[in-house]
Amino acid sequence: MSISSPRKSNKENETLLIEQKEDLKKTPDETKPDVNLESVEGYHPSSEDSAGLISSILFSFVGFYWWRTRNAQTDTDLLEKPSKGISAKYAAQKLESKWISSGPKRTHFLVGVWHCTKVSVMAHAISLCLEELTRVAQPLLLRELMSYYDIEEGQEFPYWPAMQVALIISLLSFVTVCIHHPYFHGLLKVGNHARVATGVLLYRKSLRISLTSLFETNSGQIIQLLNTDAAKLEQAFLFAHYVWLCPLLMFFYAYILWSMFGFCCLLGFLVMMAIVSFQVHYSYQLGVNRRNIGDKMDSRLKVMSEIINGIKVIKMHGWENAFAEKIRILREDEIKAVGTSAFYSSMVMGIYFISAKIGLFVYIFACDYFDEILTTRGVFASSALFNSVRLPFALFLPLGLLFGRELFSTSRRIDLFFCLEEYSRITLELDSTDTEDGSKNEKEGLTLKKIGEKPSWTLKCDKAEKTSVFLNKVTAVWYDKDEHDQKKKKKNFKALSDNDATVIAGEKKDEPLHVVYAVQDLSFEFVAGTCYGIIGSVGSGKSSLLLTILSESRMTRGNLSVNGSFAYCAQEPWIFTGSIQDNIVFGSEFNKERYENALELCLLTPDLRQFANGDMTIVGDNGSTLSGGQRARVALARAVYADADIYLLDDPLSAVDAHVGKKLYENLIRGFLSDKLVILVTHQIHFLSELDSVILMKNNKMVGNGSLDELKSTFTDDFIKLQAVETEVQSDELFVDGPPSSPPPSPVNIESMEKINKESIFQRANSVLSGSKMSETEYVKEIVYESRKSGTISWSVYWEYTRGVINPLKYGIWLVVCVLITQLMNNFVDWWLNKWLVDLDMNNADNSTSKEEFNRNVDVLGYTFNVTFQTYELTFIISTVIMSILGVVRSVWFRNAQLMASRILHNSMFDCVLKTESEFFDKNSEGMILNRFSKDIGLTDDLLAFTYFEFVFGTLTFVGIVGLVSMVRPIVILACAFITAGFYFCRKMYVHRSRELKRIEAAARSPLNTTITSTVHGLSTIRAYRKENEMIEKFCALHDVYMAAYNMGLLSARWFGICIDFLVSVFVSIVAIVVVLQYETLTVGEVGLCLVCAVQLSGFFSWIMRQSAELENGMVSVERVLEYTKLKSEEEARRPHDAYLDKQLLNSWPTKGEIEFENVSVNYGETKVLKNLSFVVLGGQKIGVVGRTGAGKSTLIKIIFGLKEYCSGRVTIDGVDLDHISLNFRRGGMSIIPQEPVIFSGTVRENLDPFDEYDDATIWFALEQCELKRSITKEKGLNVELGQRGVSLSVGQRQLFCLARAMIHRSKILVIDEATANVDGVTDACIQKTIRDFFKNATIITVAHRLHTIMNSDNVMVFEKGELVEFDKPITLLDDQSSLFSRMAAQSGAENFDSLRAAALAHAIDDQSSYTDNS
Repeated sequence: MSISSPRKSNKENETLLIEQKEDLKKTPDETKPDVNLESVEGYHPSSEDSAGLISSILFSFVGFYWWRTRNAQTDTDLLEKPSKGISAKYAAQKLESKWISSGPKRTHFLVGVWHCTKVSVMAHAISLCLEELTRVAQPLLLRELMSYYDIEEGQEFPYWPAMQVALIISLLSFVTVCIHHPYFHGLLKVGNHARVATGVLLYRKSLRISLTSLFETNSGQIIQLLNTDAAKLEQAFLFAHYVWLCPLLMFFYAYILWSMFGFCCLLGFLVMMAIVSFQVHYSYQLGVNRRNIGDKMDSRLKVMSEIINGIKVIKMHGWENAFAEKIRILREDEIKAVGTSAFYSSMVMGIYFISAKIGLFVYIFACDYFDEILTTRGVFASSALFNSVRLPFALFLPLGLLFGRELFSTSRRIDLFFCLEEYSRITLELDSTDTEDGSKNEKEGLTLKKIGEKPSWTLKCDKAEKTSVFLNKVTAVWYDKDEHDQKKKKKNFKALSDNDATVIAGEKKDEPLHVVYAVQDLSFEFVAGTCYGIIGSVGSGKSSLLLTILSESRMTRGNLSVNGSFAYCAQEPWIFTGSIQDNIVFGSEFNKERYENALELCLLTPDLRQFANGDMTIVGDNGSTLSGGQRARVALARAVYADADIYLLDDPLSAVDAHVGKKLYENLIRGFLSDKLVILVTHQIHFLSELDSVILMKNNKMVGNGSLDELKSTFTDDFIKLQAVETEVQSDELFVDGPPSSPPPSPVNIESMEKINKESIFQRANSVLSGSKMSETEYVKEIVYESRKSGTISWSVYWEYTRGVINPLKYGIWLVVCVLITQLMNNFVDWWLNKWLVDLDMNNADNSTSKEEFNRNVDVLGYTFNVTFQTYELTFIISTVIMSILGVVRSVWFRNAQLMASRILHNSMFDCVLKTESEFFDKNSEGMILNRFSKDIGLTDDLLAFTYFEFVFGTLTFVGIVGLVSMVRPIVILACAFITAGFYFCRKMYVHRSRELKRIEAAARSPLNTTITSTVHGLSTIRAYRKENEMIEKFCALHDVYMAAYNMGLLSARWFGICIDFLVSVFVSIVAIVVVLQYETLTVGEVGLCLVCAVQLSGFFSWIMRQSAELENGMVSVERVLEYTKLKSEEEARRPHDAYLDKQLLNSWPTKGEIEFENVSVNYGETKVLKNLSFVVLGGQKIGVVGRTGAGKSTLIKIIFGLKEYCSGRVTIDGVDLDHISLNFRRGGMSIIPQEPVIFSGTVRENLDPFDEYDDATIWFALEQCELKRSITKEKGLNVELGQRGVSLSVGQRQLFCLARAMIHRSKILVIDEATANVDGVTDACIQKTIRDFFKNATIITVAHRLHTIMNSDNVMVFEKGELVEFDKPITLLDDQSSLFSRMAAQSGAENFDSLRAAALAHAIDDQSSYTDNS
């Protein structure tokens, strides 16, 4: 996702050269076309909108499109803009306006959809009635035509009347085609209109939900709603009319059958309707179960989203198996639900295949029972009629009920999402509305307006008045138990404080939880030209105060008035996928001077010069390719560029070193922003000494206000804790000379990301940010998007799926046998019935024998059998019963086998993704990965399985019919061959185009998913900058791109369908005319067999061709899943290890924690980032690691935990070469407290002990040591839920949870990766004390962000340019003025240097004393 600004620039595009070289090695089918997946600009105008009446009926405009794009080389040439009805903005505006006008706000979403679509839906009912009339007319005309052959000897054949009937049959075939396809496409268009509008409204709602609503939803659920639930709206309208039409048709068909065929035929029809009632029941149950499937998939995707976001933590803790088991359980629950649906759907399809046969069987049996004369004409005509009846009653009606039930289920889920609590400030609507001054505030139909605005909150941006923020006795909450109990939105609350909010439970400890406050009774006025400091301990309400000003919390009392615009830097900087420039400009108009000034003030220029693509370097989700300090400075640059009136800065200085923080504070906060209103939350209170106004927060209340000295004297006890780490210095965050020793952000990954829109040139002034000087020339923008293949689907893809269906082989063979026997029995029934009727006609014509005396010789495969009437009848009954039973059994069995194949595909993909190298997750966004686990797996579970099922059985039926007819009339083979050639030609053209459209569609879906996940992560930032409109515009543009590919795929499928149906109509016409021309050589039975089979065969021709094409399109999902199954695992990428050694060392390694590096070198590409690193860390030593960004600190941690392989050298722990043991075993012997704490949704126990290895006492002890025990309610205990991404915890509390994890594990080696960057002094002191006491015998490696934290280390490592330049005691390095470590400490000033030296000297004296005592 990116919000782009116009830009023109030039750079040395090394990636382009690499890609061009790679493209030369590829075959034409493998070369990826250029693609623009950001907007539909440059696409051809929609030919559907400009098509005339005839062209719309025949879809000839699609044929012209195919011809025009036959040589298309790029996707811009290939695609057309979506038609107006399904363009995102238009559809959303229409649905919302109809929804609002339909009644009160509580009206269900489905009511709004109905009011939006009812006119179009009702208009199509007329077309359906006409189609059904033509459907019933053909069997009746067939009966009439056959009656002309039933003439007495010597009577002249009525040639001209017969020819007229044949011509009418031919005409009706063409008319049916011209009605059927516009009808279904019209309803598809209506469904897509609702789908697109719903998607936009869902995204808009996601921009409006409150932060506390994230307890009830997450990005995975929103993606599921968009990809699956909204998509079901498309199908809902297709068969809806059959729900009311089929009961009317039943009476109509009953009357026709009674009057023209007699009671026995009516009885067969009634039995057929009884069977259909079972389908109706199964369809209803299928719809009910689909809701369960959606809920199960939501749960799986929620956990999957968290795994992707926290994959590095999972790997470093060795928790892959725990999360794999969690996904396995969730997937098995989902499979059970899908299996239930598979049973119901297979029953529906099984009954559909046998229903006409059973109806015919009852008709024949009734004729025999009631002594009615059986005639060839009556049997074939009734057979044709039953086949016609079967389609609407046995297939369309159940599907209509199924999709209708799914529609209600989907609307329920969407309603629940729309009912989520919204944040209380100004939000946006998609219709134009008047502002308070009566003027229009409109931007392409996307307008800001006040919705649900509370009278206690007002916002103005009046430049004539002074910028200010005024709070008058404001009380705001995150959660109110009584209110939530009344609304019944949540069953229970996660009883931990939320985002610096402290749990207020009254005076008594045992009082139940009622309210979680953001701020309480706070009164203060902030005015422009002043910088305000906010201080307090973890959970005191500092961040909550800022979020209350932004109206993210819900005010319950008081008055909050704001005059001015906001710029906001969150404590965890939000960086979205896009270029660094896009993240800074954030959709505003580009201003070169302001932009370069922001870069200079935020000290980003040195960093950008190190990137090959400068400020146009693409960064991944959440800035995964940037360091913590770089992310913070990019967020600050965004705030500076916004040129706002009010700056809310939530502890941005903690993410950078002291030297950089000092420059940012003096030059930016106290310099450039001196005339602005700045509210600065910080734990580094030494910066606030010059401020006139500092606010002290405690228990979400403002307990003090004044200068720093005044607060120190008034709140001495509280202040002692806050300034525990006041004099801290950290390692430099800026790049210096030389290459970085961690991989710089890559603008594009050649194998898994593709460059798009090479032809889209963005204009801007020249840039000075890349390594080389740029001139004002063209710049080719590169965006991270999902790769896709080109060309034909490989046969290996089909085989992998089919192999899963017939796995295990011993059951697969029996399945194949069952399927073949069922088809043979089906053909045998038809052949036996034909033989019986021919002999019966001869007997009736002679009137020579009765049924009892009936006797004929029958030839079967060269053998002659003598059969009686009873033999014919009994054989027909037995074979029909066996065929019916096997028909249902094979459907259920085959569908269940497909489900097993889907299970294998998912499990294989998940295992490969979980075990692959961590770099994969840096190169592929969460949306891209979730796309495979949501949409592609969903298609494999359902739609692909259904298509594969139909294709296999349809093909067998087709072969059976051709074989049967060929036995009677071999000339039919030539006609079939002719029409098959035509079908093949059409199919080849269609598949070639539709396959690429499907791949574009799949690739275009990922940016939508990425946008959603990124939006949820950055809600407060987006809303603070008032960029909701820009985000919706971007989403609409991405959605239009997706619909451009998707709709063109639908149109292509419709044009393919109409082409083959016209060929079918030609085939039926030829057969009808030929049987009239050759009347002298044909009997009534042969005429009936030819015409009935022609109609049935033509239907199967059309069906099989369409299903074969859809099968290939569906296999794109399997292809995409299989791509992830080929990911190389971490173990495969490293040297082979000794599995026996793992068992031998189990429970006995490591014992000392001694770490030794011997000449270790590491490369990123061609850049050597660690050079011949050698050192020894003795067991139990405490080591500090410092160095500038890119010096090699992070790479050192990756080597220890096996996240990065070294190219040379050797690493041992307690004498064991790490190459000789498995990664999982290696990681299990160590613990880490990461820089960015990761909390997973689930209980406290699940977050601390996922394998359930430790007892409650151990966990409670760790929580108590980390001062977290008091935050957990006694009612829930360790089973309290933490929410998605630990939303119920402040950043400091999350860091304490990570410490608790390490304490529970009790490893001999602990790595601390800048773990105290975002905590206050008292929390930092708590962490340091706990580590010193609890891990006193463990080896500790601390990557320092604050030099104060490593002054008590035994030795300090100083890295520079990938080399270990210094390794000695802290006091020794500080006393050596020439050392790099000493110079780092000196940069913070003489006072801080003296403080650091005093701490290092004190530790050296204590260490010497301990050594003396031990001696």
